[in-house]
Amino acid sequence: MKRLCIEKRNRTWCTAIVTLGVCGLLLSCAEVLNYNTVYADPAMWYDNGRDTDTSRADVFYVLPSCNYDWTDSLGEVHHHTCLTDSVQRVRMERSFPVADAIFGDSANFFSPYYRQISLNAWAMDPEVRDELLQVTLADVRSAFSYYLEHWNGGRPFVLAGFSQGAFCALDLLQNMSPEVADRMVAAYIIGYPVTQELMDRCERIRPAQGPDDTGVCIAFSTVSDRDAVTPLINGGNAMIVNPASWTTDILWHQLNDTVNVRIDRDRNVLIADGVDASRYVKPRLKDMIPEGNLHLAELELYSALLKDNVKLRIRTYGAGF
Repeated sequence: MKRLCIEKRNRTWCTAIVTLGVCGLLLSCAEVLNYNTVYADPAMWYDNGRDTDTSRADVFYVLPSCNYDWTDSLGEVHHHTCLTDSVQRVRMERSFPVADAIFGDSANFFSPYYRQISLNAWAMDPEVRDELLQVTLADVRSAFSYYLEHWNGGRPFVLAGFSQGAFCALDLLQNMSPEVADRMVAAYIIGYPVTQELMDRCERIRPAQGPDDTGVCIAFSTVSDRDAVTPLINGGNAMIVNPASWTTDILWHQLNDTVNVRIDRDRNVLIADGVDASRYVKPRLKDMIPEGNLHLAELELYSALLKDNVKLRIRTYGAGF
């Protein structure tokens, strides 16, 4: 997203600095992890080449996990993405347009680079993982604060995140001020459990009951095989909204000509019938995401429905947006 307040020459200069840092300072990544991320730097934001349209609502989107552990030139293993490493940035860059095509179709799309934990780190002991995630959450909170202060301009916004990004979006929801929460059209929490404890603790974390209610959460995770439910991705779910109907009922709803989806209350997941689950298997992640768990397919499966629904909820929120 091109920002109204950033000149093109400054954006180019900042990007060049990042590139030089990668080429000239092989150890800079280890040092970067010890410093606060600066979101005034345009290189810390996805740029889709479109200017901000102040007549539209916004979307603030948080990326899913994109990188694995990496080892620096001293042999030290790192569990956070290095934001000055060109290879790791490219992996993140591939994910932005997918979400932009869905959530940015009818809104201004804002999405930050952040020091997400690695895919390997999700398999660590929960206490260790939670400690690592504090760096991640600090980045996303900082990015969201910068967005609100400098770019939002008081407009309605949609909050969205997938996988690790959904975890971060949930954190933003819990820490959102009432004034900011009043401008939130809806929150799309895809591929991360929303527990009953969270809903009890934060009244704004409540499920959508239809296609056009606002100030609500749309949360879900999907399997084609009930035995493919995993604790990390699906465990503890208490909120499931079926995107084929935007309700919480347990009926089968048609997703498309070949796929039907319903909520399974025993496992608190969406069951998708008619999906070729073998298409979405990654051997490197099979212990975490076994065949039949459609975590990697969710944005693809529901892309058309999500795109239309974001537009509908924005339109319902208020005239002029």
